[in-house]
Amino acid sequence: MKKLSSYFLFILLFLTLVLSVSCSSDDNGPELQQVESDKTIDPELVGTWNGTVSGTPGTANAVFTLQNDGAISAETDSQVLCPFNGSWWVTNGSFQAGGEDECDGTGISLLATGTSPIKISGNWTASSGNSGTFSMTKN
Repeated sequence: MKKLSSYFLFILLFLTLVLSVSCSSDDNGPELQQVESDKTIDPELVGTWNGTVSGTPGTANAVFTLQNDGAISAETDSQVLCPFNGSWWVTNGSFQAGGEDECDGTGISLLATGTSPIKISGNWTASSGNSGTFSMTKN
């Protein structure tokens, strides 16, 4: 009986190992890679964009520079809306950007549903709780 119990325990441990390997987080790898591969840099959006940023802290004239390597820099003529640097991409036809401001590292996110080679408008949010809109036209 002891030999049968040891054999049963061995089989149980083996099956547990097989299940834990087959259910590991690596199964989610292709899905995560798919999300990453949906991020693209649209060459038509690369360049300098001028417009306005409005929100909780006020309204300011802004300049966004979108680079072909996915980097974005944003500057305003406001003492309240800090410049920020980060990255930008297009996912499912929507413009998105994220980064940190130069004042205190506050996280900034931009989202514009849809893109156009001449105009981008959308919403922004900050980790500080501030939020607002932006409307930019390409030079």
